[in-house]
Amino acid sequence: MVKTSNLNINFDIKLSEKQDLALLALKKTPILFYGGSKGGGKSYLVRVREVLRRMTYPGTKGLIVRKTFPELVSNHIRKFFEEYPETAQWYKQSEKAIYWPNGSITEFSYLQNLDDVYTYQGREYEDISIDEVTQHTEYTFKILRSSNRTTNPNITPNMLLTGNPG
Repeated sequence: MVKTSNLNINFDIKLSEKQDLALLALKKTPILFYGGSKGGGKSYLVRVREVLRRMTYPGTKGLIVRKTFPELVSNHIRKFFEEYPETAQWYKQSEKAIYWPNGSITEFSYLQNLDDVYTYQGREYEDISIDEVTQHTEYTFKILRSSNRTTNPNITPNMLLTGNPG
C-alpha cells in the first residue's frame, strides 16, 4: 500500500521479491533490464514504478513505450485503470497521458516505425520504460536515452527496460 503524503490517495501495490529488488536496483543504476518469461510481471513492474515515481516526485514526467498501439492499450493503459481506478479520471485520451494531481505526467507511446522516435528528440523525461525493448533497435534506445534527463535535483533519471528471454 502506498499513500502519498500531501494527496489523500492510496494505491494498493504488491510486489514479488524479484520486482522489489528491481526497484531497489533502479535507485542505484541509470538503466535496468528486467527480463523474464511471459507472465513474469514485467509490465506490472513498469506500471508500479510509474505510480511510485510520479507520486513521490511532483512535477515529473514518465514515458511508457511499446511497439504498437494495441499492445500499449492492452498491456498498459487498460491495465493501469484496472489496477489503479483513480487514474482514469486524470487520463486525457487525446494526449495518451495521465495528468497526476501533483503536476506529474505519465505519457504512453508506441514506436511502430523507426522514424517515430524522432518525436522524442529534445524532450525531457525523468523516467522512461521501454516494455519489450528487444522489439526496438539500438538506435531507438539511444534516441530515447538522450531524453532521459532532468533539471530537477530531487530525482535521478533512469530507464527500465523489459524483455522476454531469447
